[in-house]
Amino acid sequence: MRAAAGRTVIGPGPLVATGTAHPKRPVRGLLLCDRDGTIIRNRDTYVLSTGDVEFLPGAVSALRRAHESGLAVVLVSNQSPVGRGMLDPEECLRINRYVTDALAAEGAPVAAGYLCPHAPTDDCACRKPRPGLALAALRRFGLPPDRALLVGDSAEDMGAAVAAQVGGVLVRTGRGARHEPAVRADAALTGVRVVDDLTAAVDLVARGGEHPASPHSAPLSPESDSEVSVQ
Repeated sequence: MRAAAGRTVIGPGPLVATGTAHPKRPVRGLLLCDRDGTIIRNRDTYVLSTGDVEFLPGAVSALRRAHESGLAVVLVSNQSPVGRGMLDPEECLRINRYVTDALAAEGAPVAAGYLCPHAPTDDCACRKPRPGLALAALRRFGLPPDRALLVGDSAEDMGAAVAAQVGGVLVRTGRGARHEPAVRADAALTGVRVVDDLTAAVDLVARGGEHPASPHSAPLSPESDSEVSVQ
């Protein structure tokens, strides 16, 4: 890692965060989950320390139920404070680990995490609404798009879902209520479902009303998830 003009120089791909789920546990699909605004409270000043982490009501129990139903939970999160020079990549990963450790302690382990560290002006392939984070997760676990669902609180999340050809569910927590009119007005996002929160999104999957619906199962990939794309 080195600094340039006061900001950290990072690699072209996402930060790959370690997971806490057992690598050999069979899964029926992926729950690709945005973090800030979907699982934890979104901050106008960004989540810059573990002290900024506050779980949204019902989010932990929803992820526990998703895990128990055979879904592998994978975090897919834009983390522009890194690219903006407000947060070191290592600290970004440490905060994410704090989140995943807390979830694991409550019986809701996360299988992996893909965090885009780039600023909006960096023109990377991983910042949502581009599909890089979702596609990286699909490659890692060797699953087709029809066995994955992306849940998030923004139009960018839903754009990434459509671009990756996975199911998309917008939650009204975080920025979701503000983004709902734009999502409903966008013809490219007509397949997106809109629900109140993560609990309702998991309910939708449990009822079979949204991806992933395949009855087949596959083990989590044993590949290492400890690499960090920092230069």
